[in-house]
Amino acid sequence: MIDANLLIFPTVFWGDIVATFSIKASEEVEKAPITAVLVFAMEGERFVVADIVGRGWCIPGGHLEAGETALEALHREVWEEIGAKISEPFCLGTYLLTLPEGKKSLIPTYLADVLEYGERPLNMESQGICTMSRDELQERYFTWDALIEAVSDLALTTQRKLKTR
Repeated sequence: MIDANLLIFPTVFWGDIVATFSIKASEEVEKAPITAVLVFAMEGERFVVADIVGRGWCIPGGHLEAGETALEALHREVWEEIGAKISEPFCLGTYLLTLPEGKKSLIPTYLADVLEYGERPLNMESQGICTMSRDELQERYFTWDALIEAVSDLALTTQRKLKTR
């Protein structure tokens, strides 16, 4: 599908956190704890995003709760933020964060199709949801940088390739 050896992702600073992305497992990635998950929930080639209070427009995601697996957290966050059920998630890769004290943290990042929307959950964390094209995502995402751009482009390219199979 995509040659992992050809993809190099930028390293950026999110405040005092150093962030990058990898689609290949490495010793560094395998040793760090998973602390959160993200998903590019898609309707065709449009990104489904949530308007989160205090943050703004973003893809669904969040921290793992005690005893929760990454996939359990992923489905919970999708429900809480966009009120949807999704297809079997496809793992795009993992954000690797390095905190100021040197600790590392992983955020697996997935791609999935929205299958259906349910009634708005009582515990819904967003003020609203919408779909955005890639260009709209760049204009309206709560924070945009070279890394988020590269991973968003990977998601869209992968979505297109998966749909042509």
